[in-house]
Amino acid sequence: MSDKQLNDFEAVVVLRKALSMGKIKIEDDKNYQTLLDAKKEKELTKYFSIFGATASSMGIFYMNSRVKAIPLYKVYMKLTAILGVWSLVYWTSPGHRNYNNALIQISKDKRNELLHAFDS
Repeated sequence: MSDKQLNDFEAVVVLRKALSMGKIKIEDDKNYQTLLDAKKEKELTKYFSIFGATASSMGIFYMNSRVKAIPLYKVYMKLTAILGVWSLVYWTSPGHRNYNNALIQISKDKRNELLHAFDS
């Protein structure tokens, strides 16, 4: 593996594997704090995505039910479905994107170490 260069995807995969096995340390990297912040943001987005999935499925269920509901209630459920899907997409995507971008930046700084991480 030492005679080839890693692209971003391969470097991130190797970085994740090396971190899980304890073969590489990234605490001294300048992007480490960014990674920690993005990890917290990614964890927070779980709750927004749970809300979005629940609200949208609830809204779609009631929207398509055969129950004679008050028209205003149907409008409310349609809005809930739309806002639920919006929150699912809006809050989930940036958290994962920031986390992956931080991993890519760290892997760019550690390319030489990653090439030799599993040589032994």
